[in-house]
Amino acid sequence: MVRSVSVGFGGSCALLSTGVVQCWGEGSYGSLGDGSTGTTSRPRKVVEVAGLGPSVQAIAVAQFKACAITSAGTLRCWGQNDSQQLAIDPKLEGSSTPVQVNGWLDRSTVAVALGERHGCAVSSTGDVACWGDNRSYQGGAASPSLLSAATTVQGLAARAVSVAVTLESSCALLETGHVQCWGANEVGQLGNGGDKVSPSASAAPLDVVALEGVTQIMAAKDTLCAVSNGGVKCWGLSEFSTLGVNQSDTWVPIAIPGVTSGVKAIAGSGETICALLDTGVVECWGLDDVGQVGDQPRTSVTGSVSTPTAVKDLEPAVSVSVGGDNGQEACAALATGGIKCWGEVFHSETSLATSSVVPQWIAGF
Repeated sequence: MVRSVSVGFGGSCALLSTGVVQCWGEGSYGSLGDGSTGTTSRPRKVVEVAGLGPSVQAIAVAQFKACAITSAGTLRCWGQNDSQQLAIDPKLEGSSTPVQVNGWLDRSTVAVALGERHGCAVSSTGDVACWGDNRSYQGGAASPSLLSAATTVQGLAARAVSVAVTLESSCALLETGHVQCWGANEVGQLGNGGDKVSPSASAAPLDVVALEGVTQIMAAKDTLCAVSNGGVKCWGLSEFSTLGVNQSDTWVPIAIPGVTSGVKAIAGSGETICALLDTGVVECWGLDDVGQVGDQPRTSVTGSVSTPTAVKDLEPAVSVSVGGDNGQEACAALATGGIKCWGEVFHSETSLATSSVVPQWIAGF
């Protein structure tokens, strides 16, 4: 049985109900975590991540890298390290097996999020620490440089429970149900109610305005979203209808029409976003150039879908993930225990032999 699935650019991983993590796709930089660095043969072979054992509670996958949290709260990461995304020896381009993040040795981890060039984690005490690229202050440190070790973010208003990261910004969901963000702000990623006249980056966490009752946050490129009082609200970049409506970038969260209640979880990458409803239905919107919205027969003429649309031919899901360079691949873990994926096959993140706008079963689960 599959508990959850996470799609990245270059590969994907599934967390099984046994606590084992299995990955597939391209193994560049060791992103499969099994000690290899090559691409698995088609149809994609599923491999088990080495050294983790049957004790993993959560996983996160991004571009050629991944992290896992064990039942003991230990954080282990593997894959690409060219911008210190793993916070290991700067001389190493990556690791093909899970390694400990420097600066996080004695902390118990409850959540982790990965971006293209940096990552952040939440400890059991509610602290947030980030590592990797901080040149836009997305790591929360005052010095705009690479962070070779997990560095605690200062100034959070309350204990954090989860994090989300874009390319150049980061956000924390606080136990109060509010959200704070830091880093770049050119298109409103910080959600602080500013505008294009004052797009200043910030190393200090800023309050996301007009947002409360949040249970989950998510980042897709430079668009950020939250499940707020059961509905979805988003802010930041408006590209290919990622804000669900035809409007410009916004510094203030706006409600996404069509997903205003009953939302269990959200996922996104690039310019595509999906919401998992409490009924098990998955609805997606945004970029749809290769069918990643799953709206077969295709309803998009312009290459994007502005209205959340149910993914067709998909059994009730328990987890959904969107990945790839432009959010062009998506997968869902199903209540029946398997995985279905749809979208483009580039590095075979979806494990399909060919691209598909219709969800297809993934062999091996």
